[in-house]
Amino acid sequence: MSSYDRWPVLPDSKLVDLVTALEAILGVDKELAFTVAFRVASLLAGDDGERFKTVKGFYDTRSAIVHGSKLKPTHLRHLEKADELTGLVRRLLRAFVAFAARDEQEYSNTFFEKDLDAALMSAAERGKLRRSLGLG
Repeated sequence: MSSYDRWPVLPDSKLVDLVTALEAILGVDKELAFTVAFRVASLLAGDDGERFKTVKGFYDTRSAIVHGSKLKPTHLRHLEKADELTGLVRRLLRAFVAFAARDEQEYSNTFFEKDLDAALMSAAERGKLRRSLGLG
């Protein structure tokens, strides 16, 4: 049975699927752990530094699971907090679906492919993007 036939009930499967969802939502293709953590922290705001460390920890746990590494106590703590990751994925997915459903778009596909990270580095541009996505 594949992951797509059922909602994962095991924490490790759930966490791997959630991180994969983040990669798909955010279009990540290089420097995966850093890029996922940076984009989630930037888009969902709050305390960027803390959110970055949290998402990076989830990604590191995912990597340990898929590469068959021994899980450390920090990985186990992230597995226990998978519901927190579910909330982050849900917020981003809702924002991007609502954004894509609008008739008029402020941002093109090219923007998300090429200019997203540069825009997230600017407080003004990041705020504009967050408002456009309904996140701020």
